Amino acid sequence: MKAIRKSSNLIIFLLVSQIVFGQAKMSIDEFIRNVKDYHPYIKITQNKLLKAEYKFKVAAGAFDPKLKADWNYKSFGGKTYFDQRSAKVKANTRLGISPILKYQNNSGYYLNSENSNPDLGLIGAGVEVPILNGLIIDESRRNYRIQKINVQKQIFSNDSTENVIIANSLNSYIEWSVSYYKLKALDSLLQIRKLRYDNILNLFRGGILPAMDTLDAFTQLKKTEQELLFNKALYNKSLFKLQNYVWNPEYLDKLDSIVPDESYSLLLALIIDKDVLDVAEHNFIKANRLREQQSKINIRFYAEQFKPKINLELLPLAALSEGVDGFSRNNFMTGVNIELPLYYRKQTNYFKINKLELENIKYQSDLLERKLNTSLNADRK
Repeated sequence: MKAIRKSSNLIIFLLVSQIVFGQAKMSIDEFIRNVKDYHPYIKITQNKLLKAEYKFKVAAGAFDPKLKADWNYKSFGGKTYFDQRSAKVKANTRLGISPILKYQNNSGYYLNSENSNPDLGLIGAGVEVPILNGLIIDESRRNYRIQKINVQKQIFSNDSTENVIIANSLNSYIEWSVSYYKLKALDSLLQIRKLRYDNILNLFRGGILPAMDTLDAFTQLKKTEQELLFNKALYNKSLFKLQNYVWNPEYLDKLDSIVPDESYSLLLALIIDKDVLDVAEHNFIKANRLREQQSKINIRFYAEQFKPKINLELLPLAALSEGVDGFSRNNFMTGVNIELPLYYRKQTNYFKINKLELENIKYQSDLLERKLNTSLNADRK
């Protein structure tokens, strides 16, 4: 019996290593490439990265120049009371200083004298500078930095999601491949044992072999038939699992006629150099570091809100007339806007919320690092 078992194992090994003609093969590389190109989860993560990039561009759009124009006109009793026209171009910068360009041209019978200007109007070019609140960081700069980090976080998230899907799909491919070639080997083995049983039965009828040999051959034949039926069920199950990762329309209709690579070649896909794995470089750890940076940016922003808002605007002026007067140090317009909250409940609680968020992120990083180290050490042992 041991000799028969050894010969059967040898037959299975030889059959597994044969190439099956007349059927298309799907290699591991081709399978993984199709998973990356067509799997919905990977498409979703790619769209999330695009969304993060669009949000970053939205945040960057806060620094685009803006044009504002006003026109007020009043006419009554055949007289033009006033005709006031003004335009303003302002651009926020990542330094906090905002360049400003203004133009006004006012006229009218009852125009307030303070709004009067030369014939073609008055132009001013200067800056608006936050003295306290907003000098170090403001809402535009905060959103810009956070959305920039979000793009990096989404890249790590995409890598992690893709790695999980590829790992699961690879397991399904291996299970499908092993089931397929085991089924092929059992089918060939069944044909061999049928032939062996018929030969032994003929020899028994001729009086050459005893009845015990026919019983042994018949038992092995029935055992192989049962194994074949059982492995057909396992193969169908593995094929259904594989279908969860096959989304290429070219393969969906003909998946039943496609065969995998030879089983022994799958060993190459399972070789992992565990010594090169570094927990500090894990995507989850990197993503948590970026979350920590975002939380620190929020804390800095809300700490800035405790300062009063003092915005200084300074615009040297020049007249537009038949003879254009240039800018002069004696011709300018300036102003200061001050805003001071009487209570700090909003700022205080936002600041505390983000401090707690930073603390939680650090706890999560410790837990995640401990979990990854434990898993890695367990795998190495």
